[in-house]
Amino acid sequence: MQLQNIELITPSYNRHLIETDVDDNKFCNCAIASNADYIITNDKHFNILKQINFPKVNILTAEAFLNFL
Repeated sequence: MQLQNIELITPSYNRHLIETDVDDNKFCNCAIASNADYIITNDKHFNILKQINFPKVNILTAEAFLNFL
């Protein structure tokens, strides 16, 4: 069953931007490949992305996302 509001993204390359928990990189790679506006997470491992200028991956906590809405 495929939902209309979900798109399968397969990254063509893997960036290793998160070293403290390498398993988190799959979410970062998908965000870059899909040109996502944000990753919504409370996982502190993603905070390293705030220090990386390229490729820019914006991170929001769940609380900040709710305030954004």
